Amino acid sequence: MNNIPQPIIGDNLYLLIAPEKDAKNQVMKLSQAEGWQMSSIQGEKFPDTNGFFETLKDTFQLSDYCSYGWDSFWEGISEDLNVLMPAKGYAIYISHADQLLKDDDFNFNTFVQVLKDASETWAKKNTPFKVFFQAEPENADLARQRLLEADEKATHPVKQKSFLKSHRFPVLIATLMLIVFNLPAIVSNYLGQDKMTIEGATFVSYENKEHGFKFFYPENWILAQPPLDAILVFLVTKTKVPAQRGFFMVNIEKLADTHQSLASYSSENIQNLKDNFPDITLLESRDILFSGKPAHEIIQTATSNNHLIKSRQILYLRDGKAYAISYSAGVEFYDDYEPIAKQMIQTFKIL
Repeated sequence: MNNIPQPIIGDNLYLLIAPEKDAKNQVMKLSQAEGWQMSSIQGEKFPDTNGFFETLKDTFQLSDYCSYGWDSFWEGISEDLNVLMPAKGYAIYISHADQLLKDDDFNFNTFVQVLKDASETWAKKNTPFKVFFQAEPENADLARQRLLEADEKATHPVKQKSFLKSHRFPVLIATLMLIVFNLPAIVSNYLGQDKMTIEGATFVSYENKEHGFKFFYPENWILAQPPLDAILVFLVTKTKVPAQRGFFMVNIEKLADTHQSLASYSSENIQNLKDNFPDITLLESRDILFSGKPAHEIIQTATSNNHLIKSRQILYLRDGKAYAISYSAGVEFYDDYEPIAKQMIQTFKIL
């Protein structure tokens, strides 16, 4: 590739330091010569993820499913492009890397890792998948620094998802991490038929017969697509600003030791939290009865991706699995949603 610098990340991610028009023309000419499909993203238009997933979906002609979050987007560009946009290879041009997601380093790092992983997947199929970030000469140092840090931090949720499948990943840590994922709220088709009124508000049912539980949640909360395999239920408040959302989740984890006690499991998870979140403050840790069964309640605050999160978890063990019913929100919004979370918990029945 004449006049193209060496990759800055892996074998397929480049940083072009040139005026935006010149860099784009360079990638366009290369794509035409090689028979590649070229797609462009205007990085300066997206200081955060507001509208970003929708743009990615449209840019790559992906299905609605691929705008659910990073996992589904990765699946789309790693597995579906050759069907949706048949070509000898693919070139992605992204302008103003220094400005792309400048207010959200976590998701910028994740986006870079998704592209790197996708390029490695296509390389195994002997199909070029090249990503060209652009920066104006005066912004080159910042763009380079951001890209190198993104590669170093490696926050790609697909990797986290694979880790969940093959290693023991504490459900409490998953809860804290997900609060800062900028996931769009995608409604699931799994809706209950039963309704009940609590203090004048309508609640609808969610029942999982496989895992033996049922509860009711407000009809104005969003039953969203779970972003990780370990999450059975993922409920989100209807708030556009991610930092202002409340989350209600039911997580599941298969126990390595099916005879492990509740006390041992709870202590182990608290220690994992302390190991992963140095500023954690444990507000409560106590044994309770939950739906008539022994359980353990933990309330804590911790910082994740520059957000101070407050979370309440109720843990119980059943049939060699651990379940966590969790409510989380930013500390400044926690009290706003807590009464509703308590109402959901009060309706929870272990069947």
